[in-house]
Amino acid sequence: MNARFDQVDARFDQVDARFEQVDAKFEQFKADVIYEFDHRLTLHNEIHHKGIAVIAEGHQMLSEKLERVEVRIDHLESELSKKIDRIAADVAAHRADTEAHHGIYRVKES
Repeated sequence: MNARFDQVDARFDQVDARFEQVDAKFEQFKADVIYEFDHRLTLHNEIHHKGIAVIAEGHQMLSEKLERVEVRIDHLESELSKKIDRIAADVAAHRADTEAHHGIYRVKES
């Protein structure tokens, strides 16, 4: 009977060794999964940050372009204002000249 217990004990030792092998493989698999997950998460974060950087750079470029357009519009507005003032002065001078010659020209208000 003692021999029978020794056989059963040997079988338990074999099963225990097999469980340890499976456990080691499982732990390695778990470590591989965690490593791969961390790696993919890192890649995802890098892509996300690059995308945000591209968007921010595009926003900055648009902002600078808008500022340049505003400067151009302000300059054109100033030039147009000067031209309108010159035309108004020219029309006023022409009207004064026309009114000075009563008999020849007559300005009529409508």
